Amino acid sequence: MVGHSFGSVLGYELTRAMEQKGLAPDLLVVSARQPPCFPSLPPFAHLRSDAQLLEHLTEIGGMAPQLMTRPELVQPALRAIRADLEAMERHQRPLTGTGVPILALGAVDDPVVVAERLHLWSLETTGGFHRSLYTGGHFYLYAHANAAAIARRLLADRPGPTAGHPAPPTPGRPVPVPDGVPAPSPRKETP
Repeated sequence: MVGHSFGSVLGYELTRAMEQKGLAPDLLVVSARQPPCFPSLPPFAHLRSDAQLLEHLTEIGGMAPQLMTRPELVQPALRAIRADLEAMERHQRPLTGTGVPILALGAVDDPVVVAERLHLWSLETTGGFHRSLYTGGHFYLYAHANAAAIARRLLADRPGPTAGHPAPPTPGRPVPVPDGVPAPSPRKETP
């Protein structure tokens, strides 16, 4: 389960709900969001005027400055952005955390989240915990090098193939066919 910013809150709550149903993910990755033990405090961003909210989004890198001149593109998104912000800012820390391990990711130069607080996500789990910090502001994931490093780490940490989850096929190699299932006939290319 991976969540960035408000998605971290959603991922955390979804992980808790899945865990209660016996469907817990192997890992919760939270990114660019302070832990629930630091609730959002007023003044809330969702209560800002449209102009103030747009300015805030531009300052943190969540909107290209060129879009400020295109209200027909921006206005429809503001309602959804405001709703996300309100849900995130009003989220209350649950009484219990999760047993799922957590990987907290963030940027040392994030103007929204205090990077030194990310280690406190460890309070939200009885499972393992790790933290990784990058540079690039609140949307550090937009940097290809950061996204690639995180993807490599997540893939390296995954357990190997198991009986119920075979390894994905390697390009250029035949795909194994389970017993009793007819193998597909090879395609012939026509000029």
